[in-house]
Formats: sequence, structure tokens, C-alpha cells
Amino acid sequence: EIPGLPLTRGNDMGTPAFNSANTVLYVPYDEFSGDQLGSIAMYSVNAPSGVLTPLGTVTTTGSGPDAPTIDSSGKFLLTLNTLSGTLAVFMIDGTNGTLAAVAGSPFAVVTTDASGGLAVHRDKNFVYATSFSVPASRSQISGFTINPTTGGLTAIPGTPLNSDGLQARQPAIDPTGKFLYVANQGSDN
Repeated sequence: EIPGLPLTRGNDMGTPAFNSANTVLYVPYDEFSGDQLGSIAMYSVNAPSGVLTPLGTVTTTGSGPDAPTIDSSGKFLLTLNTLSGTLAVFMIDGTNGTLAAVAGSPFAVVTTDASGGLAVHRDKNFVYATSFSVPASRSQISGFTINPTTGGLTAIPGTPLNSDGLQARQPAIDPTGKFLYVANQGSDN
């Protein structure tokens, strides 16, 4: 057992992620008090013991943060605000791994109140996010390019696309990077 665990942090803790060096753990959670809804707690990881040391928190400026993902350069962390339909982007400090929101964050995923999943292309500066529900009962896939210097997002022309189903979940990019797959949980396709 690791001293100090299990962690207790806000409400509805999301899926954690490590930075590319595996020295910092990012834990998304909701904090349903005041004006700070979603946050990411940052912890340095002691390699020999696994003990976590708090580094602080950043707000995601949305609700239901989950699925934190590091971009292919290791410079940016992206996380869905699943209940707000936005995508928060943070620059990762190269020295200590702490996060700072990039200009314009959070970015609208689609006109919906719920987002389903997130996939970052491993070799290119692309990110794809699914919506869980949208008007007309169809889920959508939003695509963005990630600015390699600022971390800002720009919508890919022609997106969002319909997923041809209901409740699109976690998207997956095939190993060649040519195809994006999305499972529609609500319509079983």
C-alpha cells in the first residue's frame, strides 16, 4: 500500500493520466461549490515509493472533466468537460509538469450539453471529440487541429460530422492514423 492513498478529491473523479515523462499524475474531478466546477489536481510521483505530492489544481472552466489526454508532442493536456460540451486545453510546464490553460480554453466541442470521448492523433496535431447527444437525436464528431506552439484549437473544415447513431462514445484512431472509429452506444452501431 502506498502512503496517502486512496485520494479523496472533490466529486466524481475522472480517469487520471500521466505526463509523458510519467513524473506527474493529473486527476480530473468536479468541485460542486462556488464558481469552480471542474478541476484537475496535479501530483508529482515519487518513482521509488509511488507517493504522490500535491502540486496544485487548475480549473477546467466546465463541468464533468474526464479523459485527460496528452498530445503527441507531450506539451499539451486536453480534457473533455463532458457535461459542458467543451474541451479544455492546458500547456504542460516542461520543468515541473504543472498546467496552465491556453488562450481561448475551453473550446466548444459541438452545440450539446454532453461530450462522449476524446482521441488525439499520435503523430499529427489533430484531436477528435464525440458528443453524447445533440439536437435531432444524433451524435456528432468534432475535429480540431492543435496549434503546436500555443495549443489553441481550430475546427477542421467540414466538422462536426454526424456519427450516424446515438450516444457516440470514445473514438479510436487506427494504428496507421488513417481511420477514426466511433461506437454509438445508444444505437448499438
